[in-house]
Amino acid sequence: MPDDIRADLDSRADALLAKGLRNHWYCIGPSALVAEKPVPIMRLGEKLVLWRDAAGKPHLQADLCPHRNAPLSQGFVKDGLLTCAYHGVQIDGAGCIAGVPAFPPSNLVGQKLVQTYPVVEHFQGLWAYFGDGEPVPLELPEELTSTEWAGYICSATWRTSWLYILENLSDPMHTPYLHAATFTMAYGQKHDEVVIDEQESGFLVTRKYDPSSNIEQMFCHDRGAFWNRIGVFYPPAGGPGGYLRIIATACPIDERASQINFWRLRKVSGWQRDMWRFLFQMKLEQFAWDAIDEDRVLLEGMPDWPPPAENLYQHDLGVARTRRRLRRAAERQPGGR
Repeated sequence: MPDDIRADLDSRADALLAKGLRNHWYCIGPSALVAEKPVPIMRLGEKLVLWRDAAGKPHLQADLCPHRNAPLSQGFVKDGLLTCAYHGVQIDGAGCIAGVPAFPPSNLVGQKLVQTYPVVEHFQGLWAYFGDGEPVPLELPEELTSTEWAGYICSATWRTSWLYILENLSDPMHTPYLHAATFTMAYGQKHDEVVIDEQESGFLVTRKYDPSSNIEQMFCHDRGAFWNRIGVFYPPAGGPGGYLRIIATACPIDERASQINFWRLRKVSGWQRDMWRFLFQMKLEQFAWDAIDEDRVLLEGMPDWPPPAENLYQHDLGVARTRRRLRRAAERQPGGR
């Protein structure tokens, strides 16, 4: 393939990746993000409104009233319908105009005029499918579906590309350096090699010579939804349950900002579950935020994505694999080739 054609394809793929791949599920935020009132949010470069109907079911739609383009997020929920503050136009969870109180016989009634994205609420998080047609299945890790696991979600907005976050989550060798002073991260050797194991729904990143170090493993899932599973060593002082399990996600807000959602989990039951919850809320949550903030400060200092020239080495196998799989996915998108 000629270099100029390859460069054009790379540029188009980069543009798609920067805003976020379509036809995928993303965790757009914690359940607590929305209560009774509509909330304006931006995800994948789109201005959206998040709201709950009378039954408490969440809905995600374009923040644009089809009547006069007023922001629906400035409206309210009445009789289980999203109601525009400008002229009272009412919209249901499917994006259809349910009523025009100012002029009931309006031909707008019954028309599906508001872009709507499917939302699933699960384990303190909200997952939305950004795509066309029927959503692909949402595949969540065992830690978020089994009653044997207990945990909490930590959520924040970072001023960096979601791609830098995904790459960071596939890099086990940054932890003994960046997080050396954060609770358990100083454990283990500071020199090692990285091993990649390709799997059907993603890939596993481990350390070759010190696999039970501060980071046990990093599994990167990229089929239908992007999430990472990380095993972090915890000493006995960290409570029962063995390795701390982290399920991490990143959702692009736009090219330069992202929403992160990290679940901290332990496989515990009975009194041990109560002890874990007490320890986390009273002591360990601050350690979690300390580590998260170290990543945030570092990644917010990175240049805009795509990165300028780099000099990668063996420890960057997980970073390179993340980029390769994401680029292949981008090239399969409409406009990616």
